[in-house]
Amino acid sequence: MVEVRYIYSACVVISTQDVKILCDPWFTERVYDGSWFQFPKLKNHLQKIGDVDAVEVLAFDPKSVVLDDGGDAAINTADFLPSRKREKLYSKEQFADFLKTISDKKMDYERLINESEIHQLPLKKNLRMAYKKALARSEVQNDYYFAIEISKGEFALFNAKIDSNFFKFCQQDDLRHYQPRSEIYIDPRYLFGLISHVYHWDNAETGSQFMTRRFPNLFDRAAQRFLNYLAV
Repeated sequence: MVEVRYIYSACVVISTQDVKILCDPWFTERVYDGSWFQFPKLKNHLQKIGDVDAVEVLAFDPKSVVLDDGGDAAINTADFLPSRKREKLYSKEQFADFLKTISDKKMDYERLINESEIHQLPLKKNLRMAYKKALARSEVQNDYYFAIEISKGEFALFNAKIDSNFFKFCQQDDLRHYQPRSEIYIDPRYLFGLISHVYHWDNAETGSQFMTRRFPNLFDRAAQRFLNYLAV
């Protein structure tokens, strides 16, 4: 018989008579550069989990049964019946109360760089260097422009197409001449961390650390991958 015990988030413990495997543990708050928090909070993670033989990272079907919180609800392969399911949604009030506890917490980049120091960041120089490195690994076959706001109304505009070598700084009014394009709005401190390899573009996107407007509103996978190479 196999038992699957739900701990929290995507974390489960899979147990057989011979082995116990911990999957997708998440012990710390503020993942994705300070943007994700656990809800509801589980105290004493290690005590709830107990001893295990191995740790694995797995992907689970989103249609799976939702087991109750608390670290001790389980389902086994003998009857596939959960010991306790989550039957009731969390209320808006509970979410509101939780948000109050994290609303004043700063993102990682806000703790590293003060707002008054933004003007000292070598954004323009580093963006030019990062663009050259990204272009060398580009997979984009056709013109695709990125416009990243570096200060109010000022953008770094560049073409991700292989061998295009187009990069300039311009004002927002000039952007309309370049399509298809993605306009990226981001805190310059976080942008500095991204192009300096302190942070990663995948984490930034998952954590909703920047806003993107596409013209036209079509997703280009190769162009999106270009951003992962945009670092010095």
